[in-house]
Amino acid sequence: QPLDRKLMKEEDIDIAIRYDPAHYSDLQADALLDEYLLVVATPEYLAAHPKFRAGKSLDGVEFLHDASPWAGAAEFIEWRTWMQAHQPGWVRHLDGPQFNLASLAIGAALNHQGVAIGRSAMVYDEIRSGRLVDVFGKHTPAPARYVLLSRRPDERRTRIFSEWLKSECCSFDSARSALIGDS
Repeated sequence: QPLDRKLMKEEDIDIAIRYDPAHYSDLQADALLDEYLLVVATPEYLAAHPKFRAGKSLDGVEFLHDASPWAGAAEFIEWRTWMQAHQPGWVRHLDGPQFNLASLAIGAALNHQGVAIGRSAMVYDEIRSGRLVDVFGKHTPAPARYVLLSRRPDERRTRIFSEWLKSECCSFDSARSALIGDS
């Protein structure tokens, strides 16, 4: 759901971390981390679909979807973003199971049920461990990013947490670049 100062006050929310494309005018919104989209699947799934891995055929491939990555997101927005950048001819073949959380789509991919569009922050550990494969090694910037919203940014505990989290995100960004490269 969209957040604003009024809702944060009503719900007694001091800080929120959001993944969305929104711009916030009534809250302190600090960019935490840009996000990149990549196609992921298990090695086993790819072995069963070698023509897909080679980028030549979609036959038998199941696309797994996060049905609504943020409020008001267009249908299949993350898959469409990646495909328009790297495989525009595939956009018309986007049907597939939809999940109400990205983590469920990733879980289905981990269970060899298809290919998912992965947000690099969500699939980093699985790629690093080899449980998932970055299928094409082609990434595209996501239409959303991670932001830290704060109702009282000058409050000491908010400032301390914000500085720590920004530092952690910076460290992660470096590690992610080493793993998947720069997009």
